[in-house]
Amino acid sequence: MRIANLLLLFCSTLPAAVFPGKTWEKRRPAQWDAEKLKAAKEFSSRLKTAAVVIVQDGVIVDEWGDVTKKYLSHSMRKSLLSALYGIAVQEGKIDISKTMKDLSIDDNAPSLTENEKQAKVSDLLKSRSGIYHPSAAGTPSMNAIRPPRFSHAPGSFWYYNNWDFNALGTIYEKYTGEKIHASFERRIAQPIGMEHFTAADGDYTRSSDSIHAAYPFRISARDLARFGHLFLNKGKWNGRQIVPEKWVAESTQAWSDASTYNGTGYGYMWWVDRNSYSARGAGGHYVMVVPAMNLVVVHRVDTFVSGNEVGQNDFFKLLSMIIDAGGRKELNPVAESKIAAACHKPDATCAEWLYQENKALLYYRSHSLHSGTHPGIKRAMIMVHGASRNGDAYYGVAMASTAAAGLLAETALVAPQFKANTGACRDKLEPAEYGFSCEGWKVGEAAANSASGKPAYSFDFVDGMVRLLNNRGRFPNLTEIIVAGHSAGGQFVQRYAATTRAESRLPVRYVVANPSSYMYLNNIRISRQGSCDIDGNCKGRFARYWDAENCTTFNQYKHGLDALSGYAAVTSPDVIRQQYIARNVTYLAGALDVNQDSDLEGTCNAYAQGFNRRERATIFWNYMRTQFQAKHKIAIIGGCGHSATCMFASPATLPVLFPNAVK
Repeated sequence: MRIANLLLLFCSTLPAAVFPGKTWEKRRPAQWDAEKLKAAKEFSSRLKTAAVVIVQDGVIVDEWGDVTKKYLSHSMRKSLLSALYGIAVQEGKIDISKTMKDLSIDDNAPSLTENEKQAKVSDLLKSRSGIYHPSAAGTPSMNAIRPPRFSHAPGSFWYYNNWDFNALGTIYEKYTGEKIHASFERRIAQPIGMEHFTAADGDYTRSSDSIHAAYPFRISARDLARFGHLFLNKGKWNGRQIVPEKWVAESTQAWSDASTYNGTGYGYMWWVDRNSYSARGAGGHYVMVVPAMNLVVVHRVDTFVSGNEVGQNDFFKLLSMIIDAGGRKELNPVAESKIAAACHKPDATCAEWLYQENKALLYYRSHSLHSGTHPGIKRAMIMVHGASRNGDAYYGVAMASTAAAGLLAETALVAPQFKANTGACRDKLEPAEYGFSCEGWKVGEAAANSASGKPAYSFDFVDGMVRLLNNRGRFPNLTEIIVAGHSAGGQFVQRYAATTRAESRLPVRYVVANPSSYMYLNNIRISRQGSCDIDGNCKGRFARYWDAENCTTFNQYKHGLDALSGYAAVTSPDVIRQQYIARNVTYLAGALDVNQDSDLEGTCNAYAQGFNRRERATIFWNYMRTQFQAKHKIAIIGGCGHSATCMFASPATLPVLFPNAVK
């Protein structure tokens, strides 16, 4: 009895949670350092910050900017909807174990497959549906790294997926019978006393790509501070349970690794970091909840103004300064990067799959393109194998090259494996692996086992690798991408450099080593028995091909721009010509690669370009220089014949291959 009385006495002395009334109380507790707060405010003044509200123990410690203006919420809308889901689940209106099929959820053609319809509401809340259908309000960065359709089973893979978030809006309205914004006003905004938000501050963003609309909010920093304070207090407000406590705990628990987007984890539409969780919106919008400090920090940007943005690094620096001012520097919630160890074994240990439609391509890599964060990586090299289709061996070549340059530790290596399974080529394919023709993979033709009406071109997969390497969250310090290939791989890279449609925020360099032939940009060739050197001297002249009447296919693709096929056929010859002239291309030729061996292409189309690989390289470089004023580069590598290892790991090659790192 005495113990019970002591416990009752102890509990009665615990400070009660404080909640604002119609307006907030403003008071700076003694432990807050005024000078450090001032420094934080001054730092934010150098950013595009529009408003900041800092709340601890239910009172405003400090605030600045226009804290009452209703700014766009962007993706913070998702956390607001998550709170409504908690209420709907408790009321029995939504069962998160139900599938899309159970709920009759579909989309525009191409509509959802039976497998996609097995995704549960809980998968959508976690952004793990595996439904990669186009969506409304997707950002370019989200779309660039969106996995191929059907590449992951429901629940098996995390990708920040606007389709999931938008479909959740459709489900909510369908099964509660309430509009999202009106429901938020009645069920959350009014009960917690939001000062500014009304249902009229909500809207819908629609797209022809999908029937599921986005549902943006316009909401003030002060009102978002109340929302954060509600979750800080486990969904309770002044003694009333607004959002179920269990839901608050579940939704702010990390269910997935979210390092793709510089987070630690992802809950039910909440970001979860080391000592905090947060709602986030593009442009620099945050509601940060730090339970150990009983703290909420709201940061807004006036993204009504085009170009206004506060980057994540700047925001987290500001947040660190605020937390330090509060005397708890050790609680900085900035996510620790999940730095994965490099894999430098030319075997299956270092392999991953890149999906397109219902099949995939194997590739070897030093650093995963799908998971982890790799801040130590400064450059990436994609190395394309030769006619033997030995991606593992060429992964070894890439390792040898970067190790010889002393750059192995700071370079992400990728080596695709293009298998061929038609005609004389009989590579063994896995059940869901793409297989190409013996020659087709070299020039961007479609896989022989592509889905009907959905060709998977070999160049598509290098496009995909370039897009994945452009992910700032995964490769924050990457500065360039090198696409290189030797022999048949050199043929691949030369045609790829001319035709690729992949957009890259990073500069891309193309290194073409010892190919048997080149794709010319018009019907001009060197005169009969002509030759050139790397000093710009040519014996003979460039003119219309002298033997065109007998060699009628000399300018057809892959040797020219006539009769384009496969990946290349999507783009006009004029655009291909302009692209290739402008691209950063380097040609490598072995000084000893002058033999007419059995692997050297011996067609009249190829002999129109020269009699051996070295000669064809120097002629083509001079052709690009004189006919198009292209700024391409060339190097003859002494002591090397037709050897990929010699060509890429020779001391003479390294300054050409890595000009900014090796002198």
